[in-house]
Amino acid sequence: MCHQLFAVRLAVHDHCSVPYWPVASGRHMPRARVREIHQCGRTGFVQQQSADHMPTTSQSSAILQPDSHPVDACSVRDLTGQSIIAVHAHPDDEAIWTGGLLAQLARRGADVTVVTCTLGEQGEVISDPLQGLVADHADQLGGYRHTELQQSLAALQVRGCYLGGIGTYRDSGMVGDAANSHPRAFIHSGEQAVEDLVAIIDRLRPSLLVTYGPDGGYGHPDHIRAHEITHAAVAQLLASSAHTGDDSLHTYAQSIRILWAVTWQPALETGSRAIAAAPDGWRIPQPEEIACVADADIAIALDEADCAAKIAAMKAHATQLWIADGTTAVTRPAPAYATVTDFSTVCGVFALSNLITQPLLRREYYQLGAGPALSHSGSTPLSPASGQPPHLVDSADLFLR
Repeated sequence: MCHQLFAVRLAVHDHCSVPYWPVASGRHMPRARVREIHQCGRTGFVQQQSADHMPTTSQSSAILQPDSHPVDACSVRDLTGQSIIAVHAHPDDEAIWTGGLLAQLARRGADVTVVTCTLGEQGEVISDPLQGLVADHADQLGGYRHTELQQSLAALQVRGCYLGGIGTYRDSGMVGDAANSHPRAFIHSGEQAVEDLVAIIDRLRPSLLVTYGPDGGYGHPDHIRAHEITHAAVAQLLASSAHTGDDSLHTYAQSIRILWAVTWQPALETGSRAIAAAPDGWRIPQPEEIACVADADIAIALDEADCAAKIAAMKAHATQLWIADGTTAVTRPAPAYATVTDFSTVCGVFALSNLITQPLLRREYYQLGAGPALSHSGSTPLSPASGQPPHLVDSADLFLR
């Protein structure tokens, strides 16, 4: 299985000074190792009939099965010199929310860094074999998820670090969870977390920050806190430049663009309709059960390589989610199969620990949270897409000013 290729552990270094996975080009990795990751990362899906597992549906439907074609490593690297930081609350968020965009930017040469704020200690475990890791038992899930995160970052070919250093902030849990009162809970991180992120931004000088909207995407307190510190960090850079009279820092801080990763409701509904049959034991979501937004400003199209990298990254988080592609893992002893009727919008099917079937879409959606207006290749700035479909943009446009 793919995750067996990631047995090598690299040292973790705090504060993004030296990331714990190499940059996207792979130039610091042995060539054989790079080939392994490219081949393992290609876990796209094909329309393929299976006599043993095919449900009784129309002939136009298909079972999701993994294909075995390697990723094309000869991509054009036209974004070399560009830098992006994605600020995420827990391991797995980088893959679920932004995996396609991060993989695409890295493949095109951008310097992509994921800042993870906690170890996700309060997470659930999706099946029985590793239930003993959870916070109410052995409280070892955070360490396990650290390893999953490393594998995910390798699949995306991006760099990563923890805010303040590994273990500085703890998963706060959902609203009302007893973990809310833990002294290291991320919701109590205060100005220190902002300063930690300012230090990373000042060191890496990204022109693009990606995080969640004000509601954290679905209301998780740590997601909301990640949103807060991202905006506060840019505000602090602006205030510092004004106080010191540093014009270059002021110009830089004004140029930072912040994007919010969102689930766009029409795309979610279209993707959900494309799932004709859920895997055994999973269920189709009820209307409005999955958190989403009515409007998105932009859409980023994911090609086969982007989808493959995102799926591989998501599969790395085996304690948190399952992909219905017929494979097994330590948390998924029995394979899961889904039936999909439209692969033009969906490249996979997944579920979190609630086993609610969700489409893995071929586009990711974002709102402009702050910074310069977006434009198409230097054209007139794009207007907000309120009430309209989001603008389909090339990821290179995200760096235009």
